[in-house]
Amino acid sequence: MDNLTSGQVQYEERTHNDDDKQRLPVDHEPAALTIDVIDKFNIGFTPVDLRGRPLLDLSNTGGWRAASFIFGNETANNMVATGIFSSMLFYMYYEMHISLPKANVIMNDWMGASGLIPLFSGFIADAYLGRYYAICLFSVIYVLGLLLLPIASSVAGLKPSSSGCGVAALYLGTCAQASTTQMFVLYLSLYAIALGLGGVRPCLSTFGADQFDMESPKEKVQRARFFNWYYLAFVSGSIFSATLVVYLYTSVSWACAFGCMAIAMTLGSLLFLLGTPLYRHHLPSGSPLTRLLQVVVAATRKWRVQVPDDESLLYEVHDKESAIVGSRRVLHVHDLRFFDKAAVQIEEEEKSTSVQAPNPWKLCTVTQVEELKAIVRLIPTWTSGLADTTVTIGQLDLFYQEVPDSIRSLGAGFVAAAGGIGAFLGSLLLSVTNRITSRNGKNPWVDHIISVGHADYYIWLLAILAAIDFLAFLYFAHIYKYKIQTESHMRSSLEPPVSRKELYLPK
Repeated sequence: MDNLTSGQVQYEERTHNDDDKQRLPVDHEPAALTIDVIDKFNIGFTPVDLRGRPLLDLSNTGGWRAASFIFGNETANNMVATGIFSSMLFYMYYEMHISLPKANVIMNDWMGASGLIPLFSGFIADAYLGRYYAICLFSVIYVLGLLLLPIASSVAGLKPSSSGCGVAALYLGTCAQASTTQMFVLYLSLYAIALGLGGVRPCLSTFGADQFDMESPKEKVQRARFFNWYYLAFVSGSIFSATLVVYLYTSVSWACAFGCMAIAMTLGSLLFLLGTPLYRHHLPSGSPLTRLLQVVVAATRKWRVQVPDDESLLYEVHDKESAIVGSRRVLHVHDLRFFDKAAVQIEEEEKSTSVQAPNPWKLCTVTQVEELKAIVRLIPTWTSGLADTTVTIGQLDLFYQEVPDSIRSLGAGFVAAAGGIGAFLGSLLLSVTNRITSRNGKNPWVDHIISVGHADYYIWLLAILAAIDFLAFLYFAHIYKYKIQTESHMRSSLEPPVSRKELYLPK
């Protein structure tokens, strides 16, 4: 063992007695390597347990059993999200006495924020926490924000007085206005919910897909079906919200409706935790933004260097699973050739790499370059998602397959962020359209009195933009090149010996 690098383990099978070896009974073979130090760069995309040890026996983890706990959590998650979307505008108008235009602005900003937060949470999950711990962290924030809502809606001092506030007073804006403290509590609750909702969303879908082994033909087919069932759980939450939550706040009380959502998310989070023994995990890979920036810097430094036609001359590590923790190697794809310059070795680098690891700001691996190229290739497809959220299933599946192993949560974050950015762009388009069409004293196309406007013109404008977007999508889909993923080379070396044989370890 003295000749092994830190964290590596060596074991071998023997069929004869050996005085220098110590026999380990097969009946006590562990499900994961019980070692103190692991060479993380050699694990690659091999599933690990919660402590980061490679799982050698996948039969007792993952699959549909583990995914079922995630489906339950997503149902509760979207029940709450839809309930907030559908009820908060009315709550702010009738209970907080906020005018509808201002309430619309508040909700638009909230939807945009909850849509952009997945980019942050996906980054945190991929880089540092791992998806499981990221889900746990953001779920706690989510539940705390939800628990604050029923308190704010039931405690008299946390909302303005409704004395003398009838329909006419609401319309004229003469009702008692919310104080600074009352608005602070409302914003605190709303943005805690936005942080929790946006934080959980990209991690939950990718963590669910992680429960299916991409290198198992059977589980690879099951993983393709996972996103269909995931979307069914998503829609089921919306149905519960559209019926139960709406009934509660219209027929019972706001506090009861908000309390129901808090209980649902709490139960969903507990259900997720119950599945902990069944989950498969993958190691966090460090900051993907740093790696992407390194490729750009290295390629820019070598902008005059010519990329060789022989791709085998590009730099890549071959003594480890990958230079990126938690990732397999990705083979070179012939496009976006400028970024390939980052993997071209100049003469002095060829000499130094044989002695020590290169400076990643000057020389990057092919896998690292392909990580950036995968993101760039997916941007056109992602922008078409901005226009139509009905492609969510296909986008989740595409991004899970096409982004490198090390940034899959961030990839799901891009899919989730499309809705938030789309909300911002929709508001901007409406504002610009009304400003242009209301010139010279004319009524805007989208007027608050619909009969004096031209909403039909605005709908035609949306139809034209959608047609342009669809044609752009067809073009980029036609020229898109799929990544070429290698299989895990270390998986077989980590597998335990065949059952009933003896395992020998050096003394």
